[in-house]
Amino acid sequence: MSRRRTGVLVLLPAALALAAGLGVGLLVRPVPVPDVIGAPIASGDVTVVERTVDDLRTVKVTPILSPERDYHARVEGVLRRTSCVAGRAITSGAAPFTIGGEPLLALHLAEPPWRSLAPGDRGDDVRAVQRELVRMGRPLAVNGTFDRATAREVAGLWAAVGVTERRDLPLEGVLWLPAPSVAPATCSMPIGDDVKAGDVLFSTGGTLSALRLVLPEQVLPGARVAILDNLSAPISAGSIVLENKFVAAYSAQPAVRQWLADTSAEAKLTVATRLAAPISAVAVPASALFRLDADAGCVLDNGAPKRVRIVASEFGSTLVTAANLPTRVRVQAPANGPSCG
Repeated sequence: MSRRRTGVLVLLPAALALAAGLGVGLLVRPVPVPDVIGAPIASGDVTVVERTVDDLRTVKVTPILSPERDYHARVEGVLRRTSCVAGRAITSGAAPFTIGGEPLLALHLAEPPWRSLAPGDRGDDVRAVQRELVRMGRPLAVNGTFDRATAREVAGLWAAVGVTERRDLPLEGVLWLPAPSVAPATCSMPIGDDVKAGDVLFSTGGTLSALRLVLPEQVLPGARVAILDNLSAPISAGSIVLENKFVAAYSAQPAVRQWLADTSAEAKLTVATRLAAPISAVAVPASALFRLDADAGCVLDNGAPKRVRIVASEFGSTLVTAANLPTRVRVQAPANGPSCG
């Protein structure tokens, strides 16, 4: 009258007709079909396929800001000209301000100038001026003496900013830069203001100068890089990113700009990072591993024990690497299999 298939009761047409003729109502209770949990992992050996692992992950960033510094005027007068713009670099050899009738000559020196210099002077401060002139591409002997050649090149600096027949470096006419170029964070004086000695002309600092990455303990060992769109930068000791181009691009991100506008708020910044040189690995069933010790273990590779290093786990598989990668592993290895060294 009925034929039973797996998990389902099937009534033949004859049985349905008989029931209808007798006026009998049939209560059909379907037999529940068990959920498929997954086929058990078969025993034996399986072939594994090599893949590339770069350990790409997103990590927290602790921003490092440049120290703040004010640059003061040494002269008094009306500010007649200025090229100071926040974020635009002031370079050594430029004249970013004209106060009264004279421009200020920006000059990078190893130490702040402490006296006016003129032909005939000698000393380490003269040597510092000569070194900067050489760095700027001017042919000159660095001998610590303000000689004729030095005077000629100093006159060339002044001529480039519109001052003729000047061969000295008056202290009040030099704007010291601690680096070949500095980028103002703020420009304090508008054109037409009366400048007094000691007034702040511009300030630097408070800008993003480096990134400190908070790397989790689980990252794979090896040199790493930070990633931003199509840019990458090495991560140095202490998990620091210093590359200027990368830091500048990171600073332009909307979330970073928003935080820089109010650094009193908690920085919730992140960046992507990966291994500088991806490694090769294979995915093996978790049951293939035995004699586990931290991130190391053994597998049976073509029947022979092989030591492997665990690099990650995913979807029931374990990614492992080795000097010579396994090619065919035992699926259900013995819990206390042979030693693999």
